[in-house]
Amino acid sequence: MFFVPLLILTSVTVPGTDLAVKLQSQVGQPYDEQKVTADVRYLWNLGRFDDVRVEEPEPGSLVFRVHAKPRLMLHEIWLEPNTFGIELKVQEDTFLDEERAHVIAREAARQLEHHGYTNPKIREEIVDKGNGWADLHLHVTPGENLTVKGVDFQGEDRFRNQLQALKPTTILPHFLFLPGWRLMPGYNEAAADSDMARIESAYLKQGYLDAVVRPGDLKIRGNDVRVGIDVRPGPKSDISPDLCRALLVERREAQKQGILEFTARYDSVKGLTVERGPVYHVGRIEFTGNHHFSDSTIRKNFVLDEGDLFDELQLRRSIARLNRAGYFEPIDEKHVIVHPNPETGYADITVRLNERKRGRWGITGPAGPTSLFGQIQGSISTRMPGWATYSVSLSLFIGKTLLPVATPVPMFMPVFALQRAFTPGEGFLSGFLIAPQLGWQDNLLSYGVSQVQGRLLPLLSGERNAQPVLPVYVTRPEGGATMFCEVPKPRLMPLRTAATVALHVLGALPVL
Repeated sequence: MFFVPLLILTSVTVPGTDLAVKLQSQVGQPYDEQKVTADVRYLWNLGRFDDVRVEEPEPGSLVFRVHAKPRLMLHEIWLEPNTFGIELKVQEDTFLDEERAHVIAREAARQLEHHGYTNPKIREEIVDKGNGWADLHLHVTPGENLTVKGVDFQGEDRFRNQLQALKPTTILPHFLFLPGWRLMPGYNEAAADSDMARIESAYLKQGYLDAVVRPGDLKIRGNDVRVGIDVRPGPKSDISPDLCRALLVERREAQKQGILEFTARYDSVKGLTVERGPVYHVGRIEFTGNHHFSDSTIRKNFVLDEGDLFDELQLRRSIARLNRAGYFEPIDEKHVIVHPNPETGYADITVRLNERKRGRWGITGPAGPTSLFGQIQGSISTRMPGWATYSVSLSLFIGKTLLPVATPVPMFMPVFALQRAFTPGEGFLSGFLIAPQLGWQDNLLSYGVSQVQGRLLPLLSGERNAQPVLPVYVTRPEGGATMFCEVPKPRLMPLRTAATVALHVLGALPVL
């Protein structure tokens, strides 16, 4: 009997890349063809190479020769033949490869579906512009555009008021003999499913635990759709009308204690059960994408500090304050990543930011109710390099104001201004405008209005948007369902709305 000696690897190299790759084939281990195959698959799956080859120049030596894909930066996104209402907010200096292009194309398709287009097709094409830059061309075939002309309920329509995505938007209300003007929504299955889930939740909160809300007949004529919704409420059970309110209070108390996981379940037989996760403190708070704004500037808008008990509401308040600062594109949940570590009891936070463009231009004038007191204004402005929270602008005002202002204004007036918009983190050190042409009275008036608006508008809106909906999972013989507990509207909402409108009108009174 003859024995074949094992071939021990004496050298494993990966020329063509500086990446720290983790191969199964290691020096000092026997040569294994299955491991080599797995290593080749691993290198391909990294998505960083357009060629991977294995060479054995001599016994015991393995060479994984790779060719790296060119590293391209996104310059511009082109939608062809037109935009179809798609709005893609992607940072222009992000890395671009086939996977990233596909993600952007999927987001564009999702927006088309939201606008009522069925089966949209988008083909992405990366166009190399040289010097490491590339444009992304999205070739759009939107598909058929379906418009919801009405919703027909089979069964009962007690909670028709829960319709949102399928509800028309009133542009001009019906008045006397005037028909009014309504904008009809586009149809897509996700919108219909969302509204049906809201209707089913409304029945569950009223004690109809066996309620079933399902799609009904869908009538399509040309591009017009009438959506059918089949409602079967079933018998009513005895359930506390304050169930949602009590759960929201309990969740808030859990948040104050640093609990991130709060799960509520309702069983038609066993009743309500609540599960709480472990307590966490805030670990590292990191920001990415802030090229011109320092971490200290951003942290001034945070009310949550490292080492504190992890209060989710405080994190949401911090993000809301950062959005009001206006430094970055709107930040939502997908831009905030929480990394809880049960072993240490700390949760790290990463906030991905996308800076707004440095310069802008605009033309405004007395075109609406809150602008009737102003003038026609054309302006260009830009953030100051090295002083990102400050901006300089050159404006031209034409015409007279309809109300008297502190300083008489000529018919044509160019204005050069230095401005720092109001931000919650800077407080009284922000919200000012220095424009010598307007006089100290108007500069002072502008500062006062900015301070009042910046401090009172968030209070008037309340914290309804700061707390997410609490899902309550309902188990029953007919199958699972979800009850959505929403934070109630703030008290005195009509007065709050009137005060908000008044503050916006007040903001239209100053010249700038």
